[in-house]
Amino acid sequence: MLASGVLSAYEAGTEPVWRIAGDQHLVAAFYRNTVIHILVERAIAEVSRIHGPSRVARRLDPSLPAVGPELEPLVRVLVNLLDNAIRASAPDQVVELRATADERELRLEIVDLGSGMSAELLRRVQHPFVSTRPPGSGTGLGLFLCRRILDALGGRLELRSWPGAGTRALVVVPLASDDAPTA
Repeated sequence: MLASGVLSAYEAGTEPVWRIAGDQHLVAAFYRNTVIHILVERAIAEVSRIHGPSRVARRLDPSLPAVGPELEPLVRVLVNLLDNAIRASAPDQVVELRATADERELRLEIVDLGSGMSAELLRRVQHPFVSTRPPGSGTGLGLFLCRRILDALGGRLELRSWPGAGTRALVVVPLASDDAPTA
């Protein structure tokens, strides 16, 4: 009963799992069985609450691996990148989210066909307080914080953009190996 309540609240994104469960062993077991699909769907659900019905096309490898709690911050990264992509796109355009993995790393790619960025802006956009939005409508901290989260995970964010043609954001995160030391 507790496990199904934890799963429902987790999938709804209403509370962090550790606040709901209160039992670290239950939470650890739950997270070990969490797949990337759930993290992706949580991010899409949050973006849909901001922008209305989802404009995200999913291209997820069906064999994506289960992950541990260390990748939970990816939800925040995906929400930011999807939000940016949707805001840069025309109202009728769909943003694509692709996810693939091999034994070493997870790759999440967000592609939009929006306004794109100049080479100059692309060089600066991951620095704090640099925004592509009109004054007063963005803090300029989103990509900077994404980069900080990914740095903490040992991952990286690669941006490519073409003015007038769109942007591709690639998130690469190492996957824990079975023989990695545990604390």
